[in-house]
Amino acid sequence: MSRTIPTNNPFHGFYGTVALKKGAEGADAAWAVAFRDIAAAIPTAKPEEVRNYLDSVYGRHTADEVLSGTPVARQVEFRRARLLRHFAEIQRQTARGAFED
Repeated sequence: MSRTIPTNNPFHGFYGTVALKKGAEGADAAWAVAFRDIAAAIPTAKPEEVRNYLDSVYGRHTADEVLSGTPVARQVEFRRARLLRHFAEIQRQTARGAFED
């Protein structure tokens, strides 16, 4: 499993969306779980790619689902094809240098 790295987008994406409702402590806890579950679903993913996914608009959508009661692990289970498609887009953007490290 990959190591968890912090968000680069604390006001938007997954972290920012959760922080608006649950504060920084809630966002930290949710980030750790989401990071772990996404990394487990895509074992070849680099930590930076998982972070970039969660920091993106796709991460915001993932957070909306978490805040509505659907854990990331459940989202992965039922929406795997969509996750893989969106993650592949983030991998391409990461490779092009679209995200700051």
